[in-house]
Amino acid sequence: LETFIEESGQPVVRLTAAFSTHEVWRAGLTVSLQDTLAGIEMLHEGLRLVRERIEGSTALDEALAPLMNEMRSVTRRLQAAGDGLRRTLSPAPDDDSVRWVEVRGREKSVVLSAVPLDLAPILRDDLFKRLDSAIVTSATLTASPASGDAMMAHDVDDDFAPSIHSRFSFLAARLGLDDPDLPPRTAVFPSPFDYAEQSLLVIPTDFPAPNVDADGHRAGVTRVVLDLAEASDGGLFVLFTSHREVRQLATELRARGIERRWPLLVHGDESRDALLARFRASGQGILLGTASFWEGVDVPGDALRGLVIAKLPFRVPTEPVTAAQCEAISARGGDPFAEYMLPHASLRLKQGFGRLIRSGTDRGVVVIADSRIVTKRYGSGLLAALPAAPRVVGRWEEVVEKVRGFYER
Repeated sequence: LETFIEESGQPVVRLTAAFSTHEVWRAGLTVSLQDTLAGIEMLHEGLRLVRERIEGSTALDEALAPLMNEMRSVTRRLQAAGDGLRRTLSPAPDDDSVRWVEVRGREKSVVLSAVPLDLAPILRDDLFKRLDSAIVTSATLTASPASGDAMMAHDVDDDFAPSIHSRFSFLAARLGLDDPDLPPRTAVFPSPFDYAEQSLLVIPTDFPAPNVDADGHRAGVTRVVLDLAEASDGGLFVLFTSHREVRQLATELRARGIERRWPLLVHGDESRDALLARFRASGQGILLGTASFWEGVDVPGDALRGLVIAKLPFRVPTEPVTAAQCEAISARGGDPFAEYMLPHASLRLKQGFGRLIRSGTDRGVVVIADSRIVTKRYGSGLLAALPAAPRVVGRWEEVVEKVRGFYER
């Protein structure tokens, strides 16, 4: 598999039906898989026999109980590993899982993955249909125009069953709650934050779109980061959609000597927790991050006072799960961009924006350095879904004056 992925030239390779006839099987994968599964089964059976003999002993020492539990745990992990190998490399004909192989981590480990194409039936049948009621609450449940926090409640015994509001329809379908037997009640509540006073949303229009001129867009992002850091005296998050873009900007900023004035923290150099601890402690850091920094990160207070979203967070079309979802939508005659890519981007953008204002006293500027949000038809929906911060749109050399004025106040 290591040779297979190296020859592909990609860090992640989706495994489709065509993989079953790939020459890698004749090159040794068939024997390797059989030997590995046989070895797992032998270990599994050996552990079972040892465990049964110990459990059958009348003189079982109570001190052995933790060891027995560990043996059961190891047995389950072995069984799960074998099942995972079979499901990923040699699935059943009716298995519609999304499968892929990738190189992961600094150790360059080869990792196999298989996930269901559609989680909705699992969640619907194994979770929601077994409950009398459930509450799903988050600030990012709606994928089209909304503001504030949102809540979706499901009550099986309640006769109140309005149709799912369009703002919740994307997530409701993903959770299996588009079933007529499981009509959710939906509600959107106002945010406790005063975004009109606490924040400013700035959108430069004079930088090339990232899908048109990547180098020109990168130069624009660099200029935004430098100017925003100057105005705020650091305390910035810069969010990207790929590690490659993070590394490129880190190289550019270091070449400009930015670390002589502000600590530069780069996703991948240390663990997320370590980077966040250093960022909070410094009070003037500039953190470049991707993926995990878009959500679940809480930095209230003055340490974070500026946010740059380098580009709209559309999913990578070639990523295995995204590609499989889009293919499934196209197969039934749907529009993958409107039905999948755009709602995901809307949710992700709201998550990213939400990193900045975490308390009633936080203040800061958000810069979306992707002009497509004001030049494309879909941009108005993305903007309308964001909190009601005052919008400033225009050439960067003009709008940056508004940024400086915000921080001076």
